[in-house]
Amino acid sequence: MAFLKVKEGNSYNVCIQHFLIDSIDDLDEIEASFNPHFGDEAETISGEIYVRHSDDYEGNLWEQKQNSDTIIK
Repeated sequence: MAFLKVKEGNSYNVCIQHFLIDSIDDLDEIEASFNPHFGDEAETISGEIYVRHSDDYEGNLWEQKQNSDTIIK
């Protein structure tokens, strides 16, 4: 899956939300209370980062990033 990032003036058509969470259990709260989308990130206090990988997938919508290049499935 890919998307096109377009810049018009000083704005882009892509907005990534970044959530700070206490634990992985808070991902359910994000789903229930906010409107997360593909590419949004949630970061724990210890530095673990989870990325929302889909808008249309049924199942685990968040995957842990090991570093900036690798996602753990």
